[in-house]
Amino acid sequence: MKKYIVALSAPERRYLTSITKTGTHHARVIIRARILLLSHQKLRDNDIARRLEISSWTVRDVRKRYRQRATIQAALQDLPRSGQPSKLTPEAEAFIVATACTNAPDGADHWPLRALREAVNATYKTSIMSLNPIRAVLIQNELKPWREKNVVRPQAHAALPGTDGRHPGALH
Repeated sequence: MKKYIVALSAPERRYLTSITKTGTHHARVIIRARILLLSHQKLRDNDIARRLEISSWTVRDVRKRYRQRATIQAALQDLPRSGQPSKLTPEAEAFIVATACTNAPDGADHWPLRALREAVNATYKTSIMSLNPIRAVLIQNELKPWREKNVVRPQAHAALPGTDGRHPGALH
């Protein structure tokens, strides 16, 4: 089995240490950062695996990834997964959000997901069959038209100065 040596520079060590301390990254990224830091200290794969309660194969794979990829950031991240690409373009996603923020169709008090799907399919000539991509876009943008009548939340007034140059505060 080939040994992958990890020799980190001082900036790389600081970067990896910041990842392990902040806790704002995905757990797998933090574990990979800890693997690289411990590998830099010349610990063996089995010792690192025991300390982090992971497989020694995981340690080996992270070391290998570090040696094969161009940057430390690339070594920490997963490669894009294979699979069918999204049928929703960024423009279609923006259309969904914009449409959900408009008045509901006649006879409805909110935009039904089926109506949003039909509008996207008609406008962008797509063939989205499932409601899940539509729902995912709305949730990602924190919109719930199936629960609320008015999903538009104007927040621009907080940044507008009043006539005297100060912020006007909450408008009622």
